[in-house]
Amino acid sequence: MRRDGDRGPRRQRGGRTSHLGDHTRAVHLLAAGTRWRAGHPRPFPEHHEAEHPEAAALTALGRTRYDAEHTTGSTPTHT
Repeated sequence: MRRDGDRGPRRQRGGRTSHLGDHTRAVHLLAAGTRWRAGHPRPFPEHHEAEHPEAAALTALGRTRYDAEHTTGSTPTHT
């Protein structure tokens, strides 16, 4: 069970992925997290941790591609 303040791998995936330069995957993970929260805002610790990866991805990809990748990441896929 997750506790407040738990820095498990789920909370850090978008940031780690962006840090590695895979901005497309980082945007997909961050968008999926937004979908899983049903549009509710991130809690403060997560919001703060997501600011850098989002900004880095936006800078690297540009607004148009960032928005397209965000849409892709927020769409559930069935495999």
